[in-house]
Amino acid sequence: MDSALSLSHEARFNGHRYALPPDSGFAAASDVAALPLSEKGRERYQYYLKQGAPKAFAITEKRGWFLRSDDSEAMAVVLQHCQRAKVRCWLYAVDDRVVWAREAEGRTDAGKLRRVAPPTRALSAAAID
Repeated sequence: MDSALSLSHEARFNGHRYALPPDSGFAAASDVAALPLSEKGRERYQYYLKQGAPKAFAITEKRGWFLRSDDSEAMAVVLQHCQRAKVRCWLYAVDDRVVWAREAEGRTDAGKLRRVAPPTRALSAAAID
C-alpha cells in the first residue's frame, strides 16, 4: 500500500468521523455532580454514560442538553440539534472523556469540529462539515 490511510488512528478505532476534542481535565466522565446542569440534566447524563460509543453529550447556553449514541456522527448531530433549536451549545463529553472547559472560548462548538473521515450517511443541509 503506497497511499496514506484516509482515517486517523482514532477515527478507525473509535468510530468518530470528527477529530476528538482533547480531554479538558474539567472533571472525570463519571463525576455527574460536576455537570453545570439541573438534577434532570444530570439524570440524562447518567443515561448517556450507559450508552454505546461513539457518543456525544452537549450542553446549551440555557442549560439544556442533547445527546447521541451509537453514531459515528454523534458530535455533529448533537450540535446540529442545537442549531435547529437556535441555541448556542458546546460539547460536554465525547465517549468517556469530558471535553468541557470553564470558559466558553475553550469549548468545542460546531465551528471547531474538524472532519477526519467521510460521512457514514447523508446529513441534512444544516449538517456541520
